[in-house]
Amino acid sequence: MKNTYYFIIILSIAIACQSTNSVPVRLNPELIDDLPGINIQEFEEEGYHLVPTKQYTFDLNQDSELDTIVLKTFTNWNDPGDFLEVEISLSNEKQFKVFNSSGWVVFNQDYTVPNQLIDQNLIDSQEILILKLNENYYLFAFGWVYASIPGLMTMIEFSDDIPRVAYNGNTDINSIGDINSDGVLDIVVGESGKTAISIVDNQYRIIKTK
Repeated sequence: MKNTYYFIIILSIAIACQSTNSVPVRLNPELIDDLPGINIQEFEEEGYHLVPTKQYTFDLNQDSELDTIVLKTFTNWNDPGDFLEVEISLSNEKQFKVFNSSGWVVFNQDYTVPNQLIDQNLIDSQEILILKLNENYYLFAFGWVYASIPGLMTMIEFSDDIPRVAYNGNTDINSIGDINSDGVLDIVVGESGKTAISIVDNQYRIIKTK
């Protein structure tokens, strides 16, 4: 009876810890603009087909198994964009795809990515940035800058059992730091760096830095 009692206590503690660590951060619809451009089906009807251009492996969901990231573009594509689709296949067999007909680009050929962030990139890539913030990994891709309009920044997060877009909008990425001294790393964005993407009450929010 005593052994059974100990087993139940240990099992309960393990489940409680697992639940605490696996609570997904809540998305904020206000931070997720629609991706620009034309639906992929319209391109396929015109005879365009996506083909892989780069492939990376990394343990995005921290289950000690490598996941696969594939960047794709259309054959004979002459319009802007170094890649048009990000396809993520997790080791749990969940697959995620995000398509942007306006395209994402290589670092610093149009969209400026600070060198300090490139130095922190956890994979050897000039197309996507993977950083660890607040116990979770984040994947960033960046789009073309048009005149005075900042380029697109797409941020994919992995706090849930499937990848999710947590931020998608036209902004500059500046730095990473605990801006409001709450123990949570923030992503400083915007031309003047006056705002940051943060996690407040377990939801993604925009906060002021100055």
